[in-house]
Formats: sequence, structure tokens, C-alpha cells
Amino acid sequence: MNDIPSDLDGFDFCWSCCALEHLGSLDAGIHFVERSLETLRPGGWAVHTTEFNLSSDAATIEGGPTVLYRQCDLKRLVENLQSYGNQIAQLDLTPGDQTLDGFVDLPPYELWEPHLKLAIESYTCTSVAIIIQKATRFDLIRTAFSEMRP
Repeated sequence: MNDIPSDLDGFDFCWSCCALEHLGSLDAGIHFVERSLETLRPGGWAVHTTEFNLSSDAATIEGGPTVLYRQCDLKRLVENLQSYGNQIAQLDLTPGDQTLDGFVDLPPYELWEPHLKLAIESYTCTSVAIIIQKATRFDLIRTAFSEMRP
């Protein structure tokens, strides 16, 4: 995932499931999402899921075998992707209010128990999906014109 071949392109769809957080750093995961769009044809779709830190928008795990993305990290990624004309589905960063949303699984995680949230170090986490449609030529032109307006 850290070394996508440049000739791997023209696809309709790219997907990763809870892998970004295991690339060594927050920036490495963000770079992968950005780079994954280069594998797509214009108008193609990328869907990536990752761990989302519900506990803090300031403190997090930024490097190591598992990192935790904060709201500020995801918003920065979305803004960057949109600046290139890509369309991003609205992120659902709400903690939820259903019965299972109140259950936070603790290590060692009990695989037979359903869990929507888990504790990683001192942080409560859940998964979040990032859904991206790669810019088409029309999107690129529209973005260029909107940047030229005063």
C-alpha cells in the first residue's frame, strides 16, 4: 500500500478496509488515500475505512503499528481531495446513540461479541468510511474556474 505501481490505473473501483491505520503514520495513510485515486479512471470510486478516534480531536496515536484518525485529520483529507475536484460523501462522525453504541470492547477483544467501538490505549474508537468519486474532466474545469473568481 505504500508503493502502488504507477502503471496500476484505469480502474472503476478501489477499496481498503481498516488498513490505513496500519501504514505507520497518519500521513502515510492519508498519502495512500490520495495515491489510490491515481489507480482510478475519471469518475471512478474509492472507498476506504479506518479507525476513528472518538475520544479526542487533539490527542491521538500518530505513529506506530496502529494510528487513530481524528476529526481534524479526516477534514483535512476531505478538503485536500475536494480541492482537486473530487466528490466526497459527507463523513458520518457521530458517536451514535443506540444500545450497542454504548458498549466499548476492551482488550483482549472478544471476537464472539459484536462491537461497534473498541478501546485502543486510552482512546475509544470506531470505524469511519471515506467515499470518494474521482474528479472527471468537467469537475477539474469547474474547480479551475471557481478558483479564478474573485
